[in-house]
Amino acid sequence: MYSSHQSKPSPRPIQRNLLVDGYIAYTLQPPAATIYLSRLLPNSTADRLEPIFNQRSILIRRTMLYHDFRETHDSQGLVLLDYLVDPTIGTVVPQKLPSVASSGARQMLQAPFFFTQSDGSLGIALSEALSLDESSPLNQRGSESNDAVLVLSWPGYPEYARTQAGWNTRSGNGANRQLSQRVAYFLASFFENPPAKPGRNDDETAQWAVGPSWKDHIMLVGLLQVSSTPNVWMPIIQLHGLFRTY
Repeated sequence: MYSSHQSKPSPRPIQRNLLVDGYIAYTLQPPAATIYLSRLLPNSTADRLEPIFNQRSILIRRTMLYHDFRETHDSQGLVLLDYLVDPTIGTVVPQKLPSVASSGARQMLQAPFFFTQSDGSLGIALSEALSLDESSPLNQRGSESNDAVLVLSWPGYPEYARTQAGWNTRSGNGANRQLSQRVAYFLASFFENPPAKPGRNDDETAQWAVGPSWKDHIMLVGLLQVSSTPNVWMPIIQLHGLFRTY
């Protein structure tokens, strides 16, 4: 006999979502994503984090991190670790861990840093970040820092890095907008004058060949601190309306 009562769906495999379906995993790819998480979260292995999913947000207990972060997601002492990727928007740009982050030194990394709009949506178009003014309602979730190096590891290209003096994410809305523009200018400079590519130019790398037109399809999602000494950050980037293979 048919019953209107239906059993509850089984819980989502939360560990798989963190290690496969978040922006960290899409950007760094396994096993580099697992290596990064083990450095960021020294108090727990990546497969034992027991993250909490709130819509697209991926939260963890503050005690999993080195730092006593002042900004928590709620009264339970939760910290935003990542977001689940919406792959229908476009491809998340895969990147390699920078060479400076490949050392075995134990470092105290800060939590990932995300750009959100006033309506709660994630990410900001590169063109919008380049033209931000004092009235632009952009928020940034993350922690503070000082002078830093921004590094981009675009597929098929050598690492592209630039030093950023006075790097500060907690000095008010004006400084936050300035930070957004700094990251945007860094990316724009790469697309306008990319470093020379190595000799290899097969179909896989050719699809990632860049030029000024790429700026119209770039969405800045956030930043990953991949080294604390020196202070190095990597942008999290998603293409808007473009799809590429890894």
